[in-house]
Amino acid sequence: SPMLGISLALNALIAVCAVSWDHVQDYIANPQNMDLIHAMTHIQDMSQEEINEPVFGDRPILHHILNLYFQSRNVRDRKTLVEIGHMLIDSGADVNAQFNNDPHVLFKAVLLREMGLAKSVAEAGSVLNSPLALQQLYSVPCDPIPLSKLLLHAGSIIEKMKESARKDGKEFTTGDVLSLLAGASLGVGAKAAVNSQELAAMSPTYSGLVEDIFTDPSFDVPLMTVLESLDEVASTIHRSLLAAPLAVIDPGTLSEHIGSLLVASENNGRNVLHTLGLSGGASMVRDLVEIFSKASDEGKRLLAQVISAKDSRDHTPLSYAALRYGSKSKVFISMRRLHDLAGVDVSESHLSALLSSHIPPERHGSSNDSIKHFEVEVESDGVHASALPVTERENGGWSTALLDDPLLLGDRDRCDIPEVWSGVPSPLEFYTQYVARGQPVIFRGALSNNSDSLRHVLSRSEFLSRFGSESMPVSAIPYAGSFGKRGQMQTLDEIASLSSDRSETSIPSPDEPPGYAFNVALPQWKEKIETAVGLPSVLNGLVKDVEMQFYLGGAGTGAPVHYHGHAVNSLAHGEKRWFLFPPEDAFYSTKPALDFVRTDPRSSGSITKDDSTPVARLCTQRGGDIMFVPTLWGHGTFNTMQTIGVAHEFSVEDMCME
Repeated sequence: SPMLGISLALNALIAVCAVSWDHVQDYIANPQNMDLIHAMTHIQDMSQEEINEPVFGDRPILHHILNLYFQSRNVRDRKTLVEIGHMLIDSGADVNAQFNNDPHVLFKAVLLREMGLAKSVAEAGSVLNSPLALQQLYSVPCDPIPLSKLLLHAGSIIEKMKESARKDGKEFTTGDVLSLLAGASLGVGAKAAVNSQELAAMSPTYSGLVEDIFTDPSFDVPLMTVLESLDEVASTIHRSLLAAPLAVIDPGTLSEHIGSLLVASENNGRNVLHTLGLSGGASMVRDLVEIFSKASDEGKRLLAQVISAKDSRDHTPLSYAALRYGSKSKVFISMRRLHDLAGVDVSESHLSALLSSHIPPERHGSSNDSIKHFEVEVESDGVHASALPVTERENGGWSTALLDDPLLLGDRDRCDIPEVWSGVPSPLEFYTQYVARGQPVIFRGALSNNSDSLRHVLSRSEFLSRFGSESMPVSAIPYAGSFGKRGQMQTLDEIASLSSDRSETSIPSPDEPPGYAFNVALPQWKEKIETAVGLPSVLNGLVKDVEMQFYLGGAGTGAPVHYHGHAVNSLAHGEKRWFLFPPEDAFYSTKPALDFVRTDPRSSGSITKDDSTPVARLCTQRGGDIMFVPTLWGHGTFNTMQTIGVAHEFSVEDMCME
C-alpha cells in the first residue's frame, strides 16, 4: 500500500540519518507530504564516520537498506532504496561490514538482481571471501525466460508506438525502446530479474538486442543472446572483484585464494563451477581462465580439484556445459581451457554420449536409422511409429480429420529423437537416463486406456460432460496476453466445436492461424481437472515443483517455438508435429505455428547449404504418446488433427533451471 511504501522509505531514511536527524526532520514531519528526495540530499553532508555508525544498535546501514528492499513490494520505494544505497557507497559506507550471520552485502545485491548496485559494491573494494557471493553471481544467467518474455511483449507494444509516431509525424528511436523496457515491471511477487536499463549500460550484446527489436519488433529472441547479455553484466562485477586483490597480491597468490573459494563452495560433490557450466556464463569462465593462466602450483592443484569434481548426477562442470550447450558453445570451449590449465584429462567417451543430442539429425544418419540411447530398450532396425489412419473411436471421439496440405503434414513417420517402445520407465530411470542427461525422448503408446486413465478422462464425451461448461482463453498463440496480443474467453464446449465436422477425412488448411486453448486451468476448475488427470507416473516422487497446463485445439493450431524448464507433454488424443532445438539453437517467438510451418526454413529439419540455419529435430506425437523436453530446449508444436492433452512443467532441484 502507499502508506506501507512511505513507511519503508521513512524507516530507511531514519536509519541513514540516525546521527544527523536535525538535517532532515523538516522534510518528513508530515508523512503525507514527505519530501524524500530533498531529505536524501543531506546524506551528502554526513561524514564517513557518521555514515558507518550502526543503526538500531548494531546494523550496518547497507545491510539495513537491502533488508528493507527485500521486504518492500513497492517498485518506487525499491528504486529509492537503491538510490540511497548508491549515495551511501559514494559517501564511504563500508561495503564489507558484517551483520550477525547475514550474507555479504554483495550477495544480497546480486540476489535482488540490482546489478548496478552490486557493481558499485564491487568497485568500492568488496572483499571476495564468500563462496555464496560467487554462487549467486554465477547463477545470474540461469533465468533467461523473464527477460525473453519482456522483450517479446515490448516488441508488440513497439509496433503500435512506431505506427502512432508515424501518424503524428514524430521520430521513434532506440532511446524510446530503452525507456519502455526500463519502465516495465514484472509485477509484485515476480522472481527478481536484471533491470533492462542496467543491462543496456553493462552489456553490449543486450544493446544489440535493443537495436534488433527497434528494427524488427516481431523478431525472435535467441536464448544464447539473452544468456550472453546476462553473463556480460555479471562478468562486469566478477572482473572488478578479481582485479581488486591484484593491487596487493601477486597473480599466483590470487589463484590460490580463488581456488580455495571454489573448493569451499563444494556441497555433496557440486561446486560453483557446476553452476557456471549450466548457466552458460562463458565470460565469467574466461575471467577464471585469465586468473589461472598465471596460477601457482597450489592454485592449479585447487583448480584441478574443483574442475574434476563429480556431483550426484556424475557430472563435472564441463559435462554440464556439454549436455546443455554443446561442444561449439563458448562456455564449453572456455571450460575445456580450464581443464587444460589444471592438467586434468577429459573423458571423451562420456562427453560424446552427452553431445549426441546436439548433432543435427542428418549428421546422425538418415531419419530411418535406429537411435539407441543409454540402457533403455528403444526401436531398432528402422521400425517407427506408423502414420496409419486413426478411427474416431481410437481418437476418443475427437475429430480425426487431417489437414489437406502435405507440406503442413510433413513426414509423419519421422522422429529425430529416441523413441522408447517398452512403456514408461520408473521415475528413477527417467531421472537418471533423461532428465539428468538433458536428453529429449518420446515414450510411444505410454498412456493406458483404463477407465481411470488420462485418455478416458479426456475422451470427448467424458471430458465435455465434466468440463464442457468451464471457460478458457483462446488465441492464435498460448498466453497471448503475456505478449501484448489479443485472445478471447470461450467455453470448452465451444472450443471443442471449433474443429470441422468429425465425419470428414481431411479439412482445408486455414488461411489464418486458428484459435488454440493452451493455458493453466482457471481457478474455478483447476483443482478438479488436476485431480482427474493426476501426475504422469514418471514424475511421481521426483519433482520439487510442478505446474499442469491443459490444451485443446483443432488442426492448424499449435504453439510458437519457445523455451522453459523441464516438461512432460501427455497427448491423450490427436496428432501433433514437434520442432525441437537444442539450447544453443533455441529461440523464443510469438510467430503462430501455422505461419512458422509455412514460412520459416527452420521448420524443415534440413541443413542449409551454408550450415547457418538452426536445424529442428522433428517428431510426430500421437494419442497415447508422452514427450519429454529438457530444460531450455526450444520447442514448437503444430497440430495436424484435433488434439487434447496436458503438459507438466517441473523442476527437480534448486539448480539453474533444473
